[in-house]
Amino acid sequence: MSQLAPTNAKAILRVDESYSRYVTRPIAGGELDDLKHAKVGNTNDPISGAILPPQPNYGTEISFQQPLSAHFELRLRF
Repeated sequence: MSQLAPTNAKAILRVDESYSRYVTRPIAGGELDDLKHAKVGNTNDPISGAILPPQPNYGTEISFQQPLSAHFELRLRF
């Protein structure tokens, strides 16, 4: 008798940490909440000085651990 025991545990390995595709000015002493007020910093960009638009995938999980599974076998003999 063989029993398959899947764990269905998908641990998150990687999260998208790229907030925006634009170049920005550094925020001295800034924290995560300060990103909402960051400005575009590239002078060649037509929206320079505007609030930095976040990319849609920021903070989403992009890589997962493969689910683990194991086989157990039990034999009873009398």
